[in-house]
Amino acid sequence: MNIFSPKIALYISTLCLFSACSESKQTSVAAHVKENAPTIINIGTPEKGSRLDFSRFASTVELIPLEDNDGCIISRADKVEVTRGGDIIIFDSNLRKITRFDSTGHFLNCIAEIGHGPGEIIRPTSMTYDPYTDHVFVIDNGKMTLTEYDLAGKLIRKEHPTPFGAQEIDIIDAEHYCFYSDFIKKKDETGFNYHITDLSFQTTGCYEPITTRWDGMIDGKVFMKAGEQHYSRSPESNYIYQVTADTITPLYQIEYSGEGKWISEKNADQLREKILFTKGAAHCLNTYLSNKYLIIFIMVPLEDYYRPQMVVYNRGTGEIVTGEHYHNDLPNAASSGIDAVHDNCLLSICFPEDFQRINENLQSQIDFYTETKRPMKDKDQYEATIKFFAPFAQKTNATLQITHLK
Repeated sequence: MNIFSPKIALYISTLCLFSACSESKQTSVAAHVKENAPTIINIGTPEKGSRLDFSRFASTVELIPLEDNDGCIISRADKVEVTRGGDIIIFDSNLRKITRFDSTGHFLNCIAEIGHGPGEIIRPTSMTYDPYTDHVFVIDNGKMTLTEYDLAGKLIRKEHPTPFGAQEIDIIDAEHYCFYSDFIKKKDETGFNYHITDLSFQTTGCYEPITTRWDGMIDGKVFMKAGEQHYSRSPESNYIYQVTADTITPLYQIEYSGEGKWISEKNADQLREKILFTKGAAHCLNTYLSNKYLIIFIMVPLEDYYRPQMVVYNRGTGEIVTGEHYHNDLPNAASSGIDAVHDNCLLSICFPEDFQRINENLQSQIDFYTETKRPMKDKDQYEATIKFFAPFAQKTNATLQITHLK
């Protein structure tokens, strides 16, 4: 049974191309960054001891084990895409391969894997799925190529080299791509974060909606999709933009009024590596968009360490739900490990050790209450979760978790 509706895959992003624009184009480019007062989402300090229960925004969780023969083992999931037919595509940078499973977890094929031959990859850094062609794009920094495959793994097109260090791509519509790059422009050199191109990678517009660049390679997902709308957030940025073939519009501005200095685009005047380890500085870590919710993770500085704070923003009502801690009151193995959003579902790749760790923690709490002869009101729930997770903890391969949002 296909658990996904055959809608266009969500959270599209991967390849990348970054070509320069002429001086004459710069004048028209600036007009395409639409002036818009974004909705400000102000995250305050949650009450001490408060918690955000997953059941506030999620209803049920499904677990689908992935087939575990030798050819399809997953060691990590850098990117997860869902095809219009409901297949799952997983990019694994550790094993340097891109695999495809059907919606029941059955292994279908490797789209691309490591090697020096035609169509093989050496050091892939990004992958995305094109729902209009059923093709997959891969950026390979080892070969400096931008490569296109069909779902069976047939090589369709290869561009060499990958221009200007482009790092991510979004399939805006059937006629346009949007490429993103996070390199700082050199002195006296025009540079843009975003390039809109046609299907031949010819630039039709380029935009620089942020004024200060982060330094180094991106670490995190840039593009998001909710329904048919496309969005983008530069890594660690506190702005979320809506992206079309014609305009980039600032929609949300995430602010933090809690303790610690808040690092945003407007004051990011240092190198990213230095900013993220500045004592007492909070910053936006990850964001995920569905039709109804914006899920935000920010890093909050405590006295001796950082703690991720989870915030759920209702896009319709404007309600903000957060807590000092977030709690998996659903049998949720992924916690903050959200890999994609599709059709109002959070998709996460969970590994056997994830289930083992949770079961060990739950069992240790049960043992503690038993040894101290103290009553434990959650004992039945803990034991049920341990029993539910036990088969997945014994699997060789990963498990796909689907968290259905309310």
